[in-house]
Amino acid sequence: MAKVLVVDDHPLNRELIVTLLGYDGHEAIEAGDGAEALSIAKAQHPDLVICDILMPTMDGYEFVRRLRADPSIADTEVMFYTANYHEREAQNLANILGVSRILVKPCPVEEIMGAIDQALTGGHKPAPQPASSEFDNEHLRVLTNKLAAKAEELEHANQRLAALTELNLQLSAERDLRALLDKACQGARELTGARYAILSIEGRSNGRSLVFLGYGLSPEETDRLHECAFDHGVIGRMLRERRPVRFTNPGGNPAGIGLPGDFPAVHCGVAAPIASALSVFGWVCLINKVGAPEFTEQDEWVSGAHAAQAGRIYENWQLYGQLERRADDLAREVAMRQRTEQQLHRVLRARKVLAECNRSLVRATDENHLLAELCRFLIELGGYGAAWVGLARKDAARTIETVAHAGDDASFLDTVRFSWADDDFGQGPAGVAVRTRMPQIVHDIATDPRLVRWRQAALERGFNAAAALPLKYEANTFGVLCIVAAETDAFDADEVELLVELTDDVAFGMHALRARVLQQQMEETLRLRNRAIDESINAIVISEANLDADNPTIYVNPAFTTMTGYRADEVLGRNPRFLMGDDWDQPDIQRLRDAVREGADARVLLRNYRKDGTLFWNEISLASMHDPSGKVSHFIAIFNDLTDRRRYEAELELQANHDALTGLANRNLLNDRLQQTMIHAKRNGSSVAVMLLDLDRFKVINDSLGHAAGDTLLQEVARRLISSVRQGDTVARLGGDEFMIVMPELGAESDAVMLASKLLETICAPMMLAGRSMVVTCSLGVSLYPRDGPCAANLLKNADVAMYRAKEIGRNRFQFYAPEMNMRTLQRLEIENGLRRALERKELELYFQPKIELVGGSVVGAEALIRWRHPELGMVSPGEFIPVAEETGLIVPIGEWVIGAACEQLKAWREEGLGDVSLAVNVSARQFQQEELLAVLEDALRASDIPARQLLLEVTESAVMDNPEKTIVTLGELRKLGVRTSLDDFGTGYSSLNYLKRFPIDSLKIDQSFVADLTTSAEDAAIALMVISLAHSLKQTVIAEGVETEAQLEFLRRHGCDEMQGYLFSRPLPAAAFAQLLRDGTGLSLAPLKADRTFH
Repeated sequence: MAKVLVVDDHPLNRELIVTLLGYDGHEAIEAGDGAEALSIAKAQHPDLVICDILMPTMDGYEFVRRLRADPSIADTEVMFYTANYHEREAQNLANILGVSRILVKPCPVEEIMGAIDQALTGGHKPAPQPASSEFDNEHLRVLTNKLAAKAEELEHANQRLAALTELNLQLSAERDLRALLDKACQGARELTGARYAILSIEGRSNGRSLVFLGYGLSPEETDRLHECAFDHGVIGRMLRERRPVRFTNPGGNPAGIGLPGDFPAVHCGVAAPIASALSVFGWVCLINKVGAPEFTEQDEWVSGAHAAQAGRIYENWQLYGQLERRADDLAREVAMRQRTEQQLHRVLRARKVLAECNRSLVRATDENHLLAELCRFLIELGGYGAAWVGLARKDAARTIETVAHAGDDASFLDTVRFSWADDDFGQGPAGVAVRTRMPQIVHDIATDPRLVRWRQAALERGFNAAAALPLKYEANTFGVLCIVAAETDAFDADEVELLVELTDDVAFGMHALRARVLQQQMEETLRLRNRAIDESINAIVISEANLDADNPTIYVNPAFTTMTGYRADEVLGRNPRFLMGDDWDQPDIQRLRDAVREGADARVLLRNYRKDGTLFWNEISLASMHDPSGKVSHFIAIFNDLTDRRRYEAELELQANHDALTGLANRNLLNDRLQQTMIHAKRNGSSVAVMLLDLDRFKVINDSLGHAAGDTLLQEVARRLISSVRQGDTVARLGGDEFMIVMPELGAESDAVMLASKLLETICAPMMLAGRSMVVTCSLGVSLYPRDGPCAANLLKNADVAMYRAKEIGRNRFQFYAPEMNMRTLQRLEIENGLRRALERKELELYFQPKIELVGGSVVGAEALIRWRHPELGMVSPGEFIPVAEETGLIVPIGEWVIGAACEQLKAWREEGLGDVSLAVNVSARQFQQEELLAVLEDALRASDIPARQLLLEVTESAVMDNPEKTIVTLGELRKLGVRTSLDDFGTGYSSLNYLKRFPIDSLKIDQSFVADLTTSAEDAAIALMVISLAHSLKQTVIAEGVETEAQLEFLRRHGCDEMQGYLFSRPLPAAAFAQLLRDGTGLSLAPLKADRTFH
């Protein structure tokens, strides 16, 4: 073992050498500079001195020179271990001093140990004594160079220290972690002159780096640093030793320090831990010294100092973060304590309300009072702003009806609408709570979208939070309890839990109250039902479902005794089937047995027998009752005595299929028989005749002689038809004066001809009506099956077409259907459709036939006659469209148009100066009966502003006799209005002279049917004379129409007729032509009357 003196002013350098010497068992002595080392050498005589060169107080050269100058220690072996061995002069100076071994820091351990072994075992050579002058000169030169270099190095170090200080100040002020690490990485690179730098902050959980930063690397290379493993090699050693490490990497392979092989070459570097006294947070690695082959010791120290400062700043940053978090935790704890106090306060007030409400629940007898108390407790004890209870109604709008409320300004409930429907009004907390059966909490009314419709009203009253809690029990949701508070976030989870408990208790109370009320109602209902059973007019029987005992009767009500005659004691214990006696052949008996066997409900109709043996029809409604296990326990039977109803139904069935007036088949029975007849005819290949018979001018008879006479006529016709047809033929009345005859198994068409002829002959035979002998004719249409149609509807329609054709060609005849008849029907339909549009299209016109007074022959007026100028059919005859208008009711609006147009024409003539011309207008029977007739006339006269006396209404004899008493009133009103009236077609109907004298009319008109033959027919002449005489007797004017010959004119003049119109003077003229006739003053030239002639 050797004694070795280690001399170095850096403790770490001494520590390395001392450690290595200890491995080999040598004794190590340490000295911090040359002066201390010289004293130790003189005292202890070491075997080897390992010495640094540049040291304070006494450098290595001076130490060795003095060592050599002392004979006692001059031969001591010396070895330099220095980082400042570069210049040639320094080598020469070492040789002068007898120092042959020089190690340059840093040096591999193996080389250091080898040099020590050689120095201790290589033999001792006396060191030469250096010449004083030569040593001094060399020493001075070396020291001068060293000091200059050291000064330059110190200046560079000062600059680095200043930069390091500035950088540390920047790092200390930085609060953003990423920026802090960015500055630390970039600053380390700039301080050491590295080409690029890598900084890593290690994670605590798994040891992997959370952050990698690279300066001098591309972004892609920096991103790939996370893939590298730096746990081994230089970085790993540096972290384990927790001190800076300089290194060189011969060949420059980046994999040598853990980087991917395709990274830039790594030739040298220095790595330093980012650490505090207690923790290592990461590391910084500086790679490739710019302008130098390796990093210096100073670079190592600067990077270490910078990394250490960064570690302390990072630790402070962490501590600052912890302090901030702790401050936040404290603030949250304070807030939590405050919230806890508030929650406790809320929970306590909720518990108060809950306790008080539970006391009220025990005593509650009325639901409304209970809910009102609930709201009051919530305000007075709970301190809430307002509370209300709404009940969920099951109406169409699903309304939530407010039934109780309390608190500040709860009147706003009257101004808003609440609903639990899934629509806009049902999206509020109350509606959603009812619909979902879940509490709905609104922490801030101002921002909650569910309160859009009610927000303004709530905020205006200072409400900022709300809770809606459903009142539910089991499957029932009664409504909702709504509470509002002034503060936001007023309802926490604990409070809501208590409020839910409260609403559940209240809902249970509501259920109990309602159940109690329901129980009372059920008891009352049961009492009423028992009374109803006892007082029921239907017999009620209850039997026990016991087959072994034959389902015995256990109860009958008093009505059973009334219905059957059996007392209760005669029935109890017996099966009710005894009422049927021996009448077991009934269709519903099996259904009743099946229902009893299966325990099902049933309704059957049976024939039963009373105690006295009389039959009664009995509808039995059977219902089964079940015990809790679901087994049938009893049967309840309700007996309904249908005896009277069955009798009435038989009568109804007769009435449903027969005409009440005539007893003939009606349309229902006719359709059924016709269908059956057609099916039989199709099967047998035979024919069927369908005849539609319509009485001619029945309405005239009915209106003139009265409805009683009309009914007598219909009954007589029915009797004659029945007597005329074969047995098996069907005679039916369709309604009104229409009859239908169905003749099955028609042998030939001639058979139908014979029957039709017979019917016409039978009907037209004289009959007595209202004390008069009358002759009535009919028109008859015939269609044949299958020739004229495959179904009943076609046959009836075609028979109808044929019947109308018979009327058109002269009545009192029959017509067989022919397809071309449909063409006439279509034309009639076209007229009807066109007529509906004629008024709108202004296709109607008025023509005017002059009236002549028979004293001087001048024109005194005209009759307005309607014409229709159809755009396609041309001028349509009134004979074609007037009947259609009367049938369809269009005659009323057409008549109103005629009155208006006539008044306008009178106004035009009056304005033209053509005088006060009289104008007659025909009024139909239907229009005459209209209540609006007077109003129509008043409007037309007012609009035209003409004197009413210029207008003359012509009314038919049948029209005024339809309702004579009403006619008297209407004619009186017309006379008050100033409008004159004329009785048209006089003598063609059945006028009553008694009524005629009471009618306030102005003139009678002799029908053209009498005028046509008055010169050749004594009868017509007599009628004309009678009309003239009658009219003059009643102070009325007489007008003859249809005058076409001089002979007719002479007759009328001779016998005092006042006025005439007809083709003898003029056809009907257009308005312009008639006006020209007035302007020209054209009249009828009257010749002197010839001698009188008498008709025989």
